[in-house]
Amino acid sequence: MSLTVLTGVRATRLSIVGLCHSVQGTSQRLAGYLDIPYEQLSWRLAGINHQAWFLELNRDGKDLYPLLKERAKESQIYEQDPVRFEMMRHLGYIQTESRGHASEYSAYFRKRPDLIQKYDRDGYRGESEFYANNWPDWRAAGDQKIQRYLSGADTYQLERSEEYASIIVEAVETYQPAVIYGNVLNTRLIDNLPEDGVVEVAF
Repeated sequence: MSLTVLTGVRATRLSIVGLCHSVQGTSQRLAGYLDIPYEQLSWRLAGINHQAWFLELNRDGKDLYPLLKERAKESQIYEQDPVRFEMMRHLGYIQTESRGHASEYSAYFRKRPDLIQKYDRDGYRGESEFYANNWPDWRAAGDQKIQRYLSGADTYQLERSEEYASIIVEAVETYQPAVIYGNVLNTRLIDNLPEDGVVEVAF
């Protein structure tokens, strides 16, 4: 994401924002861990793509981090997200990237077989070779789905997803303000990261 956005910014005069759904997915997951309605959760975060951090996590102005840290001690909660909860325990904040990718981007969790055994779980929770093992089936299922649309056997239903693209288009076309988290050139948006790099922030 960072390289793609940086290349586009340097090579063109286009207004470019890189979109990732880690913020939406993680914030929904956090609302579940906290057992509160998603629409009551508010946050502020910043960082780089796949390594942005929830700097604030609130409900009606109340800091939810103490509650999240307590909930993370419960086995049924911890087991859903062991890598990110370990990072939160040691660094103070939870980061945006999915449970499996978090271990891939932080070498500590994969540097020895005993650590993989301790922290990584099946599926999206860090299973080694998860994507490689499942991609052939995912691709085949996707191809079948497309063929059913093309043949008329199924009708495509147009629905808004959690992705930001339709929100951006609506905001531009209707002049209605909207807040998204995206990847853009760091124009002093995060002052302790390089200005010629790409950061993920709200705008």
